[in-house]
Amino acid sequence: MDIRKAINGEYVILERLDSKHYELLKELAKSKEIWNYMMLDCSIEATFDLWFNKTLSDNKINDICTLIIKDKYKTYIGTVALKNYSENNGKVETGSLWIGREFWGKKEIIPIKLEIALLLYTYCFEELKVNKIEFRVDCRNKISQNMILRLGAKYDGNLREDVKVKGVYSDSLIYSILSSEWKSVKNNLNTKLNLYKIPPRSPKSPDFDVV
Repeated sequence: MDIRKAINGEYVILERLDSKHYELLKELAKSKEIWNYMMLDCSIEATFDLWFNKTLSDNKINDICTLIIKDKYKTYIGTVALKNYSENNGKVETGSLWIGREFWGKKEIIPIKLEIALLLYTYCFEELKVNKIEFRVDCRNKISQNMILRLGAKYDGNLREDVKVKGVYSDSLIYSILSSEWKSVKNNLNTKLNLYKIPPRSPKSPDFDVV
């Protein structure tokens, strides 16, 4: 799973995590709300450093790849990961998605989320040739559960007390998309994307960067 080149869409750019992303991501990660259902609280600088360094190291392993999300103005938005890739079993897991708190609830984030899904799924089904994409979600995270269903995944089951999140055992809900479902899911994502247009914005806006 060697993603060396950026994956470019109309609204977003996905590129492999690199040491140059440290400062901007650290600033983006400072809201505690982002980490409510995550195993780590990266709003704490020391924890962010541990996560960032481990993620950089993990990106050298073939079965995992964390990608930086930027919008078309190259503003950093968050990260998403492909992990647990198995060529033999024809499957990969996508997750560890987090987006900066300042983007929550904005109309512009809807087509961005749709295109993140479209780009990742296209890569997985059409480049990696997997048979299945899996998703694992904390049972308390209703927003992510609903989002995954709207993006075309189906509910597979429940792993009881699967992970320990901030001292509390929590169930993981499992969802998936099969290659046999991909054509329909892809058409649906493209249809939804066509309903949204991001309004023009000056590249001189304060959060514009050219990294």
